[in-house]
Amino acid sequence: MNWKFFFKNNFIYSLVLLVLFILTLIVVYFFLLFNEQRLGTILNDPLLKIIPSIDVSVPLFILTYSGTIVGIVYVLRSPSLTILSMVTYTIILWLRMLCMYFTPLEPPQDIIPLRDFILESTFYSGNVNLKDLFFSGHTASMFMFF
Repeated sequence: MNWKFFFKNNFIYSLVLLVLFILTLIVVYFFLLFNEQRLGTILNDPLLKIIPSIDVSVPLFILTYSGTIVGIVYVLRSPSLTILSMVTYTIILWLRMLCMYFTPLEPPQDIIPLRDFILESTFYSGNVNLKDLFFSGHTASMFMFF
C-alpha cells in the first residue's frame, strides 16, 4: 500500500494517532522534569560493585541511533508499519512513565551517566537525566525496530 492511498482512506485515523503521539511526547517531556526532582530508592546491586565502570556513551549511542535510523527508514516504506511503530512507541513511552512513576530510583553513588546529546538538547532540557533508570527507552526502541 502506498502513502497516497493510505492517507486517502485513513486520514482521520492517521491524524488522531499523530496527535496522540505528539501529546505523548509533550507528556514525556514534563514527566522527565518531574521525575528528576523527586526522591527515589537506591538499589543495592552487587553486580555494580564487581563490574568496572567505564563510559560507553559514544559507542552505545552510535549503535542505538544507527539502528534507529535504519528502523525508521525501513518502516517509512510502509504506512501500516509506520502507524504500528508510532502506536508501539507511544505504548512504550507510557509504560516507561508508569514504571518510573511507581518505581522511583536514585542513581548509584558512582554512576557514570550515559550521555545522549540528542535527547539532552531536546527532551532532557539541556540536562543529563540520572533518574530515568527503569527501563531503557533506547533498548526498547531498538527491540521495537527489531
